[in-house]
Amino acid sequence: MSTASNVNRLTFEEYERLHEDDRCELYRGELLPMTPGTPEHNNIRDEIAFALRAYIKQHALGRICIEAEQVRNANLKRAAFLHAPVLAIEVVSPGNTALEIVRKRELYLSTGAKAVWVIYPELGHARLYKPGQPPVEQKVLADDELFPGFSLAISDVL
Repeated sequence: MSTASNVNRLTFEEYERLHEDDRCELYRGELLPMTPGTPEHNNIRDEIAFALRAYIKQHALGRICIEAEQVRNANLKRAAFLHAPVLAIEVVSPGNTALEIVRKRELYLSTGAKAVWVIYPELGHARLYKPGQPPVEQKVLADDELFPGFSLAISDVL
């Protein structure tokens, strides 16, 4: 006996035409609601981004985009970025499911991200994921391959 899926599949072009207030992500053709970040989540995200921004600016390595900045700095004729970031950072909020985090991590890595940092505020640590490597648990955010000399203690952003 087979069961039909109730999931409506979307193309990327259909996803781009969605109303921008619809806080959803497209994952392998499936439209998934985004879990809104808490103020604590946003503060942690911003502290990490500010520290990385200073490092990247000092070393002329590129740009940091925080979610809110993505809209301001993106091609306004497109609803989403077409490339993975070099580094993606996910701060786990109480409302996030494990599957949601796994999907995001896999999506970033499968589309070209060189690393994903998953921050677990309640546990006080992070996990560093890189393509083809086992995850590394860290109390300090650091990646000498991508950001030589950069480090930020998790306790400093919590």
